[in-house]
Amino acid sequence: WPAHTRLVWLNSPGNPDGRVLGVDELRAAIARARELGAVIASDECYAELGWEGEWASGPTPSILDARVVGDDHAGVLALYSLSKQSNLAGYRAALVAGDRELIARLIRVRKHAGLLPPAPLQHAMTVALGDDAHVRAQRELYRARRQTL
Repeated sequence: WPAHTRLVWLNSPGNPDGRVLGVDELRAAIARARELGAVIASDECYAELGWEGEWASGPTPSILDARVVGDDHAGVLALYSLSKQSNLAGYRAALVAGDRELIARLIRVRKHAGLLPPAPLQHAMTVALGDDAHVRAQRELYRARRQTL
């Protein structure tokens, strides 16, 4: 990435090809972002939908995985949406984890911009995140559609 880069945005598994960045690739991306003084954010909304190789049956690595980032989350954010795993795309049901200082800044901006999700949506997200059965069912639905294509 160029020397003036301030934000690196990753998407793994990627859309539309489903490419998954492995632990070593994520580790290298973090190292380069830190070298540049850039924030690195990983869009992980397809994390439950790895299809090939080791990702066909196991979880895809998160940028916050201890094997990737250790315990130093400085400058690192993982964004996760329930749009795919729970069919909540229209609700913009998502969360962010990682660097606490960056998240605090994001919350301050969101609060003053009136962008906080309503309480019923927050409750639905909590329920969805605690229910693995519907995620497995959704994954199988997507798998069948993928095979048809």
